[in-house]
Amino acid sequence: MPELGATIMRLRNRYVSDRIFEGGLASPEALPKELAEELYKVGARPGHYQGFLSLLAHERLWPKARNEYASIKVPVLLVYGEHDWAPLVERERTRLLIPSVATEIVRNGSHFLSLDRPRELQHLIVGFARD
Repeated sequence: MPELGATIMRLRNRYVSDRIFEGGLASPEALPKELAEELYKVGARPGHYQGFLSLLAHERLWPKARNEYASIKVPVLLVYGEHDWAPLVERERTRLLIPSVATEIVRNGSHFLSLDRPRELQHLIVGFARD
């Protein structure tokens, strides 16, 4: 819903911003108060608002990126949280389109795995890079 995101960005509401981040976490404790504050401040930097709105404005084109997946020539690791926002059907479609792909699911994780389950994510990435 790009229109909703654009409206939220215009309002710059800390409560809403925090709820969005928390919605992408399996555990709200994964977003310490200090980090939530820093993320909100980063969103206020010059150019961030325009960049985010540009991202949302082009959302309708995101599916076209799938046309490029078959031409990927390097190994790919897809990592999803068990409770990720990405629907299962989308995850599977992506997996089938990318050659040499490995897929991992992080238990008790959501969309923002680097906050939710950083050690598990690091372990998967390092292990994949070593192989």
